[in-house]
Amino acid sequence: MRQQSWIANILNALLIVAVAIPAVVFLRWFNEECPTLGSDVQHVPSLQNWTELLTSKQAMCAFGMHHPLYFLHAIFFVNVCVLFWVISIVTGTTWLIDPYWTILPVMMAHYFQLHPSATTENKRSVISLLLVWVWSVRLTHSYFRREEWQFGVREDWRFTEMRNDPKFGRFFWLHSFFTAYVSQQFMLIGVTLPYYAIHTSAKPWSIVDCAIAISAISGLTIAYFADTQLRNFMVSNAKRAAASQPKILVLDTGVWKYCRRPNYFGEILWWSAIGAWGVWCGQAWTFVGTLFNTIVLVSVTFMVEEKMLRKEERRQAYMDYCRRTSMLVPWFAKAKVQ
Repeated sequence: MRQQSWIANILNALLIVAVAIPAVVFLRWFNEECPTLGSDVQHVPSLQNWTELLTSKQAMCAFGMHHPLYFLHAIFFVNVCVLFWVISIVTGTTWLIDPYWTILPVMMAHYFQLHPSATTENKRSVISLLLVWVWSVRLTHSYFRREEWQFGVREDWRFTEMRNDPKFGRFFWLHSFFTAYVSQQFMLIGVTLPYYAIHTSAKPWSIVDCAIAISAISGLTIAYFADTQLRNFMVSNAKRAAASQPKILVLDTGVWKYCRRPNYFGEILWWSAIGAWGVWCGQAWTFVGTLFNTIVLVSVTFMVEEKMLRKEERRQAYMDYCRRTSMLVPWFAKAKVQ
């Protein structure tokens, strides 16, 4: 990985903070002013009346008060899809969406919690929010550790491949708006929809909530060990290469002994547990975001599998690993071929 200057690192770190300011300031104003302004409006405008929404504070407040999900989509579209896309055109990289993948779910969970119309069971709210913070801290730490604590040094490898594609690469600036940002809007808002259900239900805490919380913690734990073991494997191989020793071609120990993508399995288990909370709170439709995220992670699993087989030096070893190890769901491994 290339090393960037400390000035570029600081500027990119400041950019991470700066891009969140518009949404934070706007939502603070909304939560302070709109419970009064919005309640005075007799007519709640629809999305079709966008001119009224943009020119009238009362109309905007009424819309946000009565349609929190549509309101969130509008904020995300402007502050993430449009703003991040413009920044990516100027800087020539989509890197900014990567760290925000670990930050936005926390922000949106608190959006539902702090919405003036929210109602909830306190224990469920506190525990679910605490868990999404744990998820965010773990994944943020894993991301920047992988990036060697540099900000904006590279973008997601899938977007790099799209950018370098000889057929479609010259139009990447345009289709990246949809592939890198609009798609993320539906995915990120989708996985946090259960927090809307949690904060619109006062259903008493029960043993079902305990089971859901345990499942979520299990997913977080599996993902943590998977990421940590993968990081240690990569560091060990880097040291071996520096010492002119042969690399270990495949990681097949620890949780990686039981499936080839335990990090993705942990993520799926974690978000499925959060989705189960949405169902339990009486909003089964919120699980659609969980299903969408699962489909995406399964698709990415196949992409990573294909990438792993590209290098000739490890192809045979990885094919043997595939033969004896489950791809996504942990299971007992078959014996190695002698």
